[in-house]
Amino acid sequence: TLIKIQQTLHKITKNETGTCSSNRHISLNRKLITLPDRIIDYVICHELAHLTHMNHSKQVRDHCTTLYPKTKEAKKWMKQEGYMIE
Repeated sequence: TLIKIQQTLHKITKNETGTCSSNRHISLNRKLITLPDRIIDYVICHELAHLTHMNHSKQVRDHCTTLYPKTKEAKKWMKQEGYMIE
């Protein structure tokens, strides 16, 4: 499936690792570069899942897991390390 992304921004935010707006703009926190690759992959997949589901429903969680099968482990690591998880 082809996914069209309108714009990608890299910025520093206080509490978020990434966001996806209703106009399909994905923003990623620049501090992600300091995290393990597997966590960066998870965050990107989570935001990509929002292009299809603009919420935090079971559908978006399932889609994220389809894109990144180790979602559960990544979320656990982020929680243990104190990163924001929606």
